[in-house]
Amino acid sequence: MTEALKVAVWMVTYNHEQFLRQSIEGILNQQTNFTFKLFIGEDCSTDKTRDICIEFKERYPEKIELVLRDHNVGATQNGVEMYKICFASNAPYITLCEGDDYWTDPLKLQKQVDFLDANPDFSICYHRVNVLNPNMESQAEELNSSLLPKVYTIEDLAHQNIIFTPSVMFRNNLAGQLRGWLLESPVGDYVLHMLNARYGKIYYMPDIMAVYRIHNNGVWSTKSEKYRTENWIVMLRNLVGEFKNENTVLRILKNKLAEHLNYLAELNRAENATQTSIENIKEAFAVSDSFTDTWIKNHYDLVVDYDKLRLKYNSSFFVRLQRVVKQPDIIINKLFKRHR
Repeated sequence: MTEALKVAVWMVTYNHEQFLRQSIEGILNQQTNFTFKLFIGEDCSTDKTRDICIEFKERYPEKIELVLRDHNVGATQNGVEMYKICFASNAPYITLCEGDDYWTDPLKLQKQVDFLDANPDFSICYHRVNVLNPNMESQAEELNSSLLPKVYTIEDLAHQNIIFTPSVMFRNNLAGQLRGWLLESPVGDYVLHMLNARYGKIYYMPDIMAVYRIHNNGVWSTKSEKYRTENWIVMLRNLVGEFKNENTVLRILKNKLAEHLNYLAELNRAENATQTSIENIKEAFAVSDSFTDTWIKNHYDLVVDYDKLRLKYNSSFFVRLQRVVKQPDIIINKLFKRHR
């Protein structure tokens, strides 16, 4: 009788010829008392990535399910389709490893499964990783520096994505939920973590059991700061809509969205795109009132150009604005009159 699949390992790969062998071997070398399977989505690479995938599939036909795209569909679609396949496997747990990252502890899967099996009130388990830069210099990541286990909630995760992709394992809770905007989210793993965190707590293991690689051909790391910020904004707008009825999480996400909009305003302002910067600030004010005095002072000249600002905020905000920028009363009074 065939043993039921316990863990589905999700992997997407594109032009990872330099790294893929190490990635796959780190997965296949896992020592477990349960069955796991690697699901690889190969996105029509232009190097020898596909050949490596086929080679491993032929060597380990029972351990690997390989999806070969007949044309390049892009990282988002490839990732979503592989999530669907992993969810449909009916494995109770899903874990992630992209083709340029790799696992270093052969007991990683066993440790995470043991924890989740023993703690049904947790939906996510993750661990610390080493970060390897393009110069092949490795150091422990700084997002998670605790040497002791920690417990987090969805509110903590809403403040910041603290989970590196190759570190996470989560319960298979999301079958059938990848639809609409979720299919096009540019920061897919964070969305998954937020949705999964609705089902339970998050457990952090201090063990370093994987390497997250930063390299010059990375899909995300090669993009500009502005591109990455714009994509985070798209994703956060969608999360705000998704969590519209969950007040605590919603407030955190709105503040986070405002922070990214403010940062984008600064990037646009540096490019002399003043009107676009003002539009960023308008949206930031519309979603959140969490602004520091420093931010108000830096953006004062843009704020006073926002003709409908008075309609959104009461006089207490303008009192604070006046105190921070130390402008004569007449400027603020004129601002009031203009918007009444």
